[in-house]
Amino acid sequence: MKEEVVKTTPEWSQFLQKKAEFEKLPIPEDWKGWVAYKFLEYALWAVEDPWSFMTNIFLLVAPLFFVSAICSWKLAKILQKEERGKLRKERRANAIRAAVGAGRHPKVD
Repeated sequence: MKEEVVKTTPEWSQFLQKKAEFEKLPIPEDWKGWVAYKFLEYALWAVEDPWSFMTNIFLLVAPLFFVSAICSWKLAKILQKEERGKLRKERRANAIRAAVGAGRHPKVD
C-alpha cells in the first residue's frame, strides 16, 4: 500500500506568475508593511537566484568577521598584558613579604 506523495512545491511558471503579481503591489506606507514587503522581496530574490543572494550576503558579512577577528586579537593582547602585570605584582609582593619576614633587607648580609 503505497501512498501517493502530493507535490507541494509550485512549478517555476507559478513562481514567476506570483512574482509578477508581487511586483504590481504598491509599496506600503507604514514601516511594518514596508519591512514585510522588503522581506518578501529578498525572499523572492533568494529563491530566484540563490548564488547571487548568498554572494551578496557573504560580501556584507565578511568585513564584520574581519573586524571581529581584529577585536578578538586586541582583547587577547590586553588580557595577556593584564595577566603579566598581575604576576609581576604578585612576585614583587612575595619578595617584599620575604624581606619583611626576615626582619632585615637581604642585601645587608
